[in-house]
Amino acid sequence: MSLSLLSFLASPALALDLQAPTGLKQGHVATFLVTGGTPGATVGVVYGGPPPGVCPPVLGGLCLSVSAPVLVGTAVVGGDGTAEIQALVPQAAPLIDVRLQAAQAGANPAVSSVRTVPVLRAHVGGLTVTDAASLEVARHVWSTTLGIELAAGPYPLAVSLPIEETLWVFVTGGARDVTLPALRTVDDVYVGNTPGARVSAPAWVSGRVGTSSIETQDNTGPVTVDAPALTALSYVQLLRDAGAITISAPSVTTAVSFNIVDVGGDLSGVLPTLTTGANITITGYTAPDLTLLPALQSADSVIVGSNPGLVRIVQLGVAGMTAGQVQVYGNPLLTDLSGLAPAAITDLGYCATNPSLPSCACADLVAVAVRPACEQNLPDTCSDDPGDLCTP
Repeated sequence: MSLSLLSFLASPALALDLQAPTGLKQGHVATFLVTGGTPGATVGVVYGGPPPGVCPPVLGGLCLSVSAPVLVGTAVVGGDGTAEIQALVPQAAPLIDVRLQAAQAGANPAVSSVRTVPVLRAHVGGLTVTDAASLEVARHVWSTTLGIELAAGPYPLAVSLPIEETLWVFVTGGARDVTLPALRTVDDVYVGNTPGARVSAPAWVSGRVGTSSIETQDNTGPVTVDAPALTALSYVQLLRDAGAITISAPSVTTAVSFNIVDVGGDLSGVLPTLTTGANITITGYTAPDLTLLPALQSADSVIVGSNPGLVRIVQLGVAGMTAGQVQVYGNPLLTDLSGLAPAAITDLGYCATNPSLPSCACADLVAVAVRPACEQNLPDTCSDDPGDLCTP
């Protein structure tokens, strides 16, 4: 490239900043934002190889940090010091990492730091990461028609992928720290057999057809899913997890189905801001204390059944929540359900076969139901005869 073509590429050190996409999509227009420029000056963006770069005299002693620079485009800096440059990424662009740099010519030459971004393609089918080579393939994909699985294999435990749209993301024994900074659309995120896993998807908003789901399974250690922008969940399932589960999605206020089966870890961090749930089922819970959904205000049904280790319901919903149906049954060690205190049950309150639970505790729960039922719990002395409130 000639010096005349490079004459616009300059800057006082650190005066300019280049904001680039997380990836350059084949066949798509890429937008670059340059900030910190001098109003009225011309700025440009180039790409090139690794150092050493070129140091044309117009840079006043500054150098570009890319070799063999190729011009992407130029723009005039506006009054706010910013300029936007757009360029079409060729459909046949090679799937490599591209080094980008912005520069300004004129009386106040300046160069930005280098931004390195991958060229990305759309993938037909699914992807499975099992080693360094398949990870490198996934690093250059922005969408899949099926999903992407991070399976067990010899590759780094910390992984960041540029995927934006996919059907599902499965973490199944490989990477422990998964960052998906550009992911906006995914139907299902699943973490299985990966204790200590953390999945961060800060841009995830929804699934391809609207709502999304989150599933965890067979994790012997803690698991965290962080989705601050997610707005709706159709399904949450926790299955045979022994470690603490944290699902942080503060923008989600409604979940359609919530299923917990054979879990023994701390669940207090699972959707602590959720206010509305359709169907909530807890079975096979093995830990003594249950704290879940502390902000829940209403639910179509709440079922706590056949939990062999459950001793105390510390909190399940807010005090005075409303529920279409509440059932508490088959919990052999349950002695305290004071943390479940609905103000209204519109369909059926059922509290039975909890042999360690005082009858009046059940009576207090089911008394708010239209058709209460209470049987086979521990007899005791109540201020009101439980028989008046419970139908055998």
